[in-house]
Amino acid sequence: MSVRFFRWWATFTLKYRWLVLFLALISVAVCGWLAQSRLHFSTDRTQLLDPDHPIQRSWQAYRQSFQGNSDLLVLITGDPEEVKGAADTLGRQLGKEKDYFDEVFYKIDLPKINQHALYFLSTPDLHELARQLKQAKPWLGASGGAGFLEKLARTEHPEDLQPVLPMLANVLEGMSRSIESRGEASYQSPFPSYRGEKQDVEMGADTVYNRISGDRTCMMLVQPSDRSGNFEHDAETVARLRRRVSEVMRSFPSVECMVCGEVVMNTDEMVGSYRDSRLSGSVAVLSVFGLLTIAFGNWQRPLCAGLSLGVGMAWSAAFAALTIGNLNLLTVHFATIVAGLSMTFAVQMLCQYLELEDGDNIWVETAARTGPTCLIGSLTTAIAFWSLHWANFRAAGELGFITGVGVLCCFVSITTLLPILLSLTEGKKKRASVRLPGWQLLSGLVSRHPYRVLAVSLFISLYSATWVARVPFNYNVLSLQPQGSEVVRLENFLQSMGYSGLFAVTSAANVSEANLLASKFESLSSVSRVETVAALEPSDVNEKAPLVAQIISLAEPLKKPPSGKTPQLSGAELRKLARDFASASQQVQTLLARMPESPDRDRAAKALRHFNSLLDPSKPGPISAALKSYAENLQVDLRRQAHFLSEQRKVLPDILNYLPQPLLARSVSPGGRVSLRIFPRGNAWDREPLEFFVNQITRVDAYVTGSPLMIYYNIQELRKAYSTSGRVALGVICVLLLIHFRSLKNATLAIFPKLLGVLWMVGAMGVCGVSFNSANFLALPITLGIGLIFGVNVLLECQEKGSDSLFRSSTGAAVTLSGLTAMLGFSSFLMVAHVGVSSFGFVMTAGVGANLITSLFTLPALLSALKGR
Repeated sequence: MSVRFFRWWATFTLKYRWLVLFLALISVAVCGWLAQSRLHFSTDRTQLLDPDHPIQRSWQAYRQSFQGNSDLLVLITGDPEEVKGAADTLGRQLGKEKDYFDEVFYKIDLPKINQHALYFLSTPDLHELARQLKQAKPWLGASGGAGFLEKLARTEHPEDLQPVLPMLANVLEGMSRSIESRGEASYQSPFPSYRGEKQDVEMGADTVYNRISGDRTCMMLVQPSDRSGNFEHDAETVARLRRRVSEVMRSFPSVECMVCGEVVMNTDEMVGSYRDSRLSGSVAVLSVFGLLTIAFGNWQRPLCAGLSLGVGMAWSAAFAALTIGNLNLLTVHFATIVAGLSMTFAVQMLCQYLELEDGDNIWVETAARTGPTCLIGSLTTAIAFWSLHWANFRAAGELGFITGVGVLCCFVSITTLLPILLSLTEGKKKRASVRLPGWQLLSGLVSRHPYRVLAVSLFISLYSATWVARVPFNYNVLSLQPQGSEVVRLENFLQSMGYSGLFAVTSAANVSEANLLASKFESLSSVSRVETVAALEPSDVNEKAPLVAQIISLAEPLKKPPSGKTPQLSGAELRKLARDFASASQQVQTLLARMPESPDRDRAAKALRHFNSLLDPSKPGPISAALKSYAENLQVDLRRQAHFLSEQRKVLPDILNYLPQPLLARSVSPGGRVSLRIFPRGNAWDREPLEFFVNQITRVDAYVTGSPLMIYYNIQELRKAYSTSGRVALGVICVLLLIHFRSLKNATLAIFPKLLGVLWMVGAMGVCGVSFNSANFLALPITLGIGLIFGVNVLLECQEKGSDSLFRSSTGAAVTLSGLTAMLGFSSFLMVAHVGVSSFGFVMTAGVGANLITSLFTLPALLSALKGR
């Protein structure tokens, strides 16, 4: 029935060949327009999972609440002051480009927050500050270095010095440095410094930059204006950000700016894949065209095969545009896979065409003889891919769906158009058989030494079986990136500082619940840090309120610091100061000696002796200038402290009302929910730390989501998808072969070289040190479909004409050329920089090569052995 159908179809299409070609041309134009206008690329890795997966639903809900959460990260590293300048310059530039960038955050301005700064100190620090202000009250009126020395000289009781020993040592050391440097030494404040209880922010600072690991690195968060995950928009945004960063680096040459983040990694991966696919595709086309030109004797025949395949590829692209619309990181390679699989049909038809005798119906007979076997091959391949559609992994299902249909489209286009193109180009030319140098020498190998061939095959199979349980699965998605890429380098840099581009997210109903949830996450051994704006809210405010009021009252003397210029001491005044201080220093030393031993006492005594030794009346000019310089700096410092304390308020702060909009947009939803970012400890790109991290945080909060969980469940579902689809595909293919052959023995023999080839493929991976990963694991279900036709054709040829005829007929040549063209196509992936894609090319090349060998040698040897028995 199938032979008669293909004979009728070829007769019909050849009769109306020009109409068919015209319709094909029109369809290519329409399909090209559809693909160009509707088929897009998506860099959003989170779209790989099934939309109904709980993690996917949680992620989508979080993104809707917090405006996408697709941050681009810019790390600015260098001198602290240069880092500030570079961050401000870059921030201003990005803020002007609203078409590309939105919600730029890198610093918080603190004028309003500083009015409540005392509430951010810990309760013990507040008690200590109140005690110091109370005990140091007599000293707060001292003006400059000279005034401080005069008070020191008049001190009579050791208990008067006790509360100001640290400040005493600081002032004496500061004045000593000023005298030694002749007033050029940098000023250091003698007053105690306090930092926030939860945030590493110095009290009184005007601005806080979003720094990580000290003062040398500032992290800038930038959201793209377009957050749809569209590849074109993301690629343009990332490229524009890098141009702006490059401009800033020219203005600040001592600063290093680095762009990273998950969006950048995904975009770079897609850009690299697109660039590499063009290169590998060009190499594959040229190498396959060269091989077929040599094998078929001219260039017109491979060109006809390529044109008929191209029509089917256009249909496939249009189908993908109409059904799924967006190609992701996995489905972006469907075209290369479809082309590599479908070229087999054209090769079989060309080989059959060259074997037939000349006649008016030669093209009809070619289609009739090759159509049924090509149909079996296309159906088994399509089934292998369609089996992915029922997996709980969206990307795998989409890849299986469009690739399976694509193979059938190419089968229809090749079997329809190739006979027409051959009839137009061949004419009355004298045809030659397929030319494969040294091909005839192989004909005696199998027929004369079948048991040797089987013995070698058995040895290879047993050795390959030892690798089945030993080839590992690499869960690390980051390791699949090109070696030495910027995104890998920056991720390692972030991890060295306790950060990562990989972090989980969740939200809480309000600030108090967010702090409670953050404390639970921070107690986990797999968590390195938790970031939330809830941490900016001061704790224990009711307990701190009376302490804050007391400190503000005690600091009243500082609200009126000494004003006016500090006069420079004359020579006489300096000599008098030196005499008075020298006479008083012994008394002070005696007072210090009577104090309990402590580091503060010893440091103050040492500073006193050193300063006393520097007061040389014979050098009044330099010493007087140095003391004047220090006194002026001290007065400025006092005014700053006075201003800070004068701004303090006793009322409780509402920190969320003071935060900048870019930070609030990322941290507080319109409904009032507060975001938390949970960073993993260690390298969560690896399987064990990632699994440990995911298991721990999901026990704390069932709704936690984010990139770590998406990657974890993506790979889990991917493995399940490919394992399940492999079993389903194998079962369906076996049933299809049983229906075709109507014989269990023949169906088993047809699939035998395929299964043996998969085993050899695993052995090749083990020998070459290639592990399975999220990219090349796809090869397992694919290889069940590709190359199955090799065994079917070889079995039919050997049963009909014997094993000796295999290497003298078009069947052997067709199988060989089909395998070689597929291997050339997939081996072109080996030259790409992306480790995952390159390993996919290796696995597919090894799989097709192994299947080709088992079909051409092991199966005929087995048939010869069975026939002899």
